[in-house]
Amino acid sequence: MASWVLVGVSVFAVPLMFLPRLQNNTLWRATVTPLASIIGSGFLLAGPVLGATVGQWAIPAMAGLIALGYLFGETIRYNIRHVEPLITRGSPRLLVSVNEVADVALSLAYFVSIAYYLNLFSAFFLSIFGVASAIAINTLTTLVVAVIGSVGVAWGFRGLEKLIVHSVSLKLGLIAALVITLAGAWFFAPSDALSAAVSATQAPFEQLRVVLGLLILVQGFETSRYLGEEFDAETRVRSMRLAQLLSGGIYLVFIASITPHFGSIDTATLTETSVIGMLSVVGVAFAPVLIVAALASQFSASIADTSGASGLIVETTRSRVSHRLAITLITAVVISLTWSIGIFQIVALGSQAFVLYYALQAAIATIHAGRTKKAPLALLFGLTTLIGIAVLVLAIPAA
Repeated sequence: MASWVLVGVSVFAVPLMFLPRLQNNTLWRATVTPLASIIGSGFLLAGPVLGATVGQWAIPAMAGLIALGYLFGETIRYNIRHVEPLITRGSPRLLVSVNEVADVALSLAYFVSIAYYLNLFSAFFLSIFGVASAIAINTLTTLVVAVIGSVGVAWGFRGLEKLIVHSVSLKLGLIAALVITLAGAWFFAPSDALSAAVSATQAPFEQLRVVLGLLILVQGFETSRYLGEEFDAETRVRSMRLAQLLSGGIYLVFIASITPHFGSIDTATLTETSVIGMLSVVGVAFAPVLIVAALASQFSASIADTSGASGLIVETTRSRVSHRLAITLITAVVISLTWSIGIFQIVALGSQAFVLYYALQAAIATIHAGRTKKAPLALLFGLTTLIGIAVLVLAIPAA
C-alpha cells in the first residue's frame, strides 16, 4: 500500500513543481540556487547518521543544526546589506582583508563540495547496475563535470540556472511524496509495525561533537551572497532566508517521518546509501524513488555550487575573470580532485573549509556592527564567530 501511495503522490507532486508560474517567479529563481545546495545529499545522510549517533534525539539535534545554520545565515544576510557595498569600494581595509581570506576558504570549499556531490551522483547512478569500481565512478564524474562546465561556458549563469530549476523541481516533488507517504505510514500503521527509534550508546560529549560535524548538511545558503550580478541585495536576502526556512522544514518533517525506521542502525554499518535499506522495508517503490531523488539532489547541488563558485571568482578578481572562464577553471580543478583524492577526504576537507568561511563571515559582521555602534548585533555576531571556531575545533566525523 505504501508503494502505491508513494507513486500516486509523486505523480501529483512533481508536476506541481514544474508549473510555469512558479518557475518564472523572480524570487523562486533566486531561491532555487541556495535551496538546491542546502538539500544536496544531506536529506539522505541526516536520518541514518543522526539515528546512529543520537537515536531518539534526532529531531532536536536536527533542529539545533538548522538553528545554527540560520544563525550563520543571518551574519551573511547582514553582510550582504551592510558590508558588501563597502567591500566593493575597497574599504575599510580590515574588512576587505578578512573577506579575501574568507573567499579563499569558500573557494576551496566549493571545489571540494562539487567533487563530493558529483562523486556521490556517479556512485548512486552506477549502483543501479551493480557497478562499484572507483575508475568507473571517476570516469562518469569527469563526464558529468564536463557537461556542466560546457553548459556554463556556452550559456553562462542562465544555462546553469535552468538545469538547477528543473532538477530542484524534480527533487522537491519526490521529497514531498516521500515525506507525505512516510508520515501516513507512521500515522496509520499499527504500533508494532514500526521499529522504535534506537537509544544512542555514545557519551553525550561525543554525540555533540558528531552533531557539530554535521553542520555541512545544512550548508549552501551562502551561494546567495555571490549572485549579485543576477539579483539585487534585497532579493538575495529574502531568497536566502526562504531557502533556509523551506529546507529546515523539509529536514525536520523528513527526520520525524524516518525516526520510527531507525531500527538497529549504528555507526559501524553507516554508508552513503543506508537510508535506502532503512526505508525499503516500507515498500518496494522507496528504493528507486530515493535513488532518483538522490541523483536529482546531488546534480542540482553541484550546479548550484558551480554557480556560487563562479560568482565568487568573478567578485574576488574584480571581474578580471569572466563567469565563463571561472567555470572552465572550476571544471578543471574538480576533475583533478576527482582523480587525486578519495571521497571521504573530500568530505572532511570541505566541511572544515565551510565552517572556517562561516566563522570569518561572522567575524566580518562583528567588526562592522562594532564600528557602527550596534552593540547587541556585535555581541550576537561575536558569539556566532566563537561558535564557528568551536565547531571547527570540536567536530568529528560520524564514521
